[in-house]
Amino acid sequence: MRRLDVIPGKHTFPFLLKAYSNFQSLETGIQVHTHVLKFGLELDLHVVNGMVRAYSVSGDVRDCPQSV
Repeated sequence: MRRLDVIPGKHTFPFLLKAYSNFQSLETGIQVHTHVLKFGLELDLHVVNGMVRAYSVSGDVRDCPQSV
């Protein structure tokens, strides 16, 4: 999406986070979290729930930032 200059919205990230949590890759989750912050979606309830789930499934909740 970013290569095509499509701006992801609040509907994009919950699906992306759910797909990511199935792979349990903490590095990818941190990248997605960075994009969530970049696009100002850190207060959206569905995005935050997806991030909490993704961090908890990765097994390392200690790396979950305080902003989540």
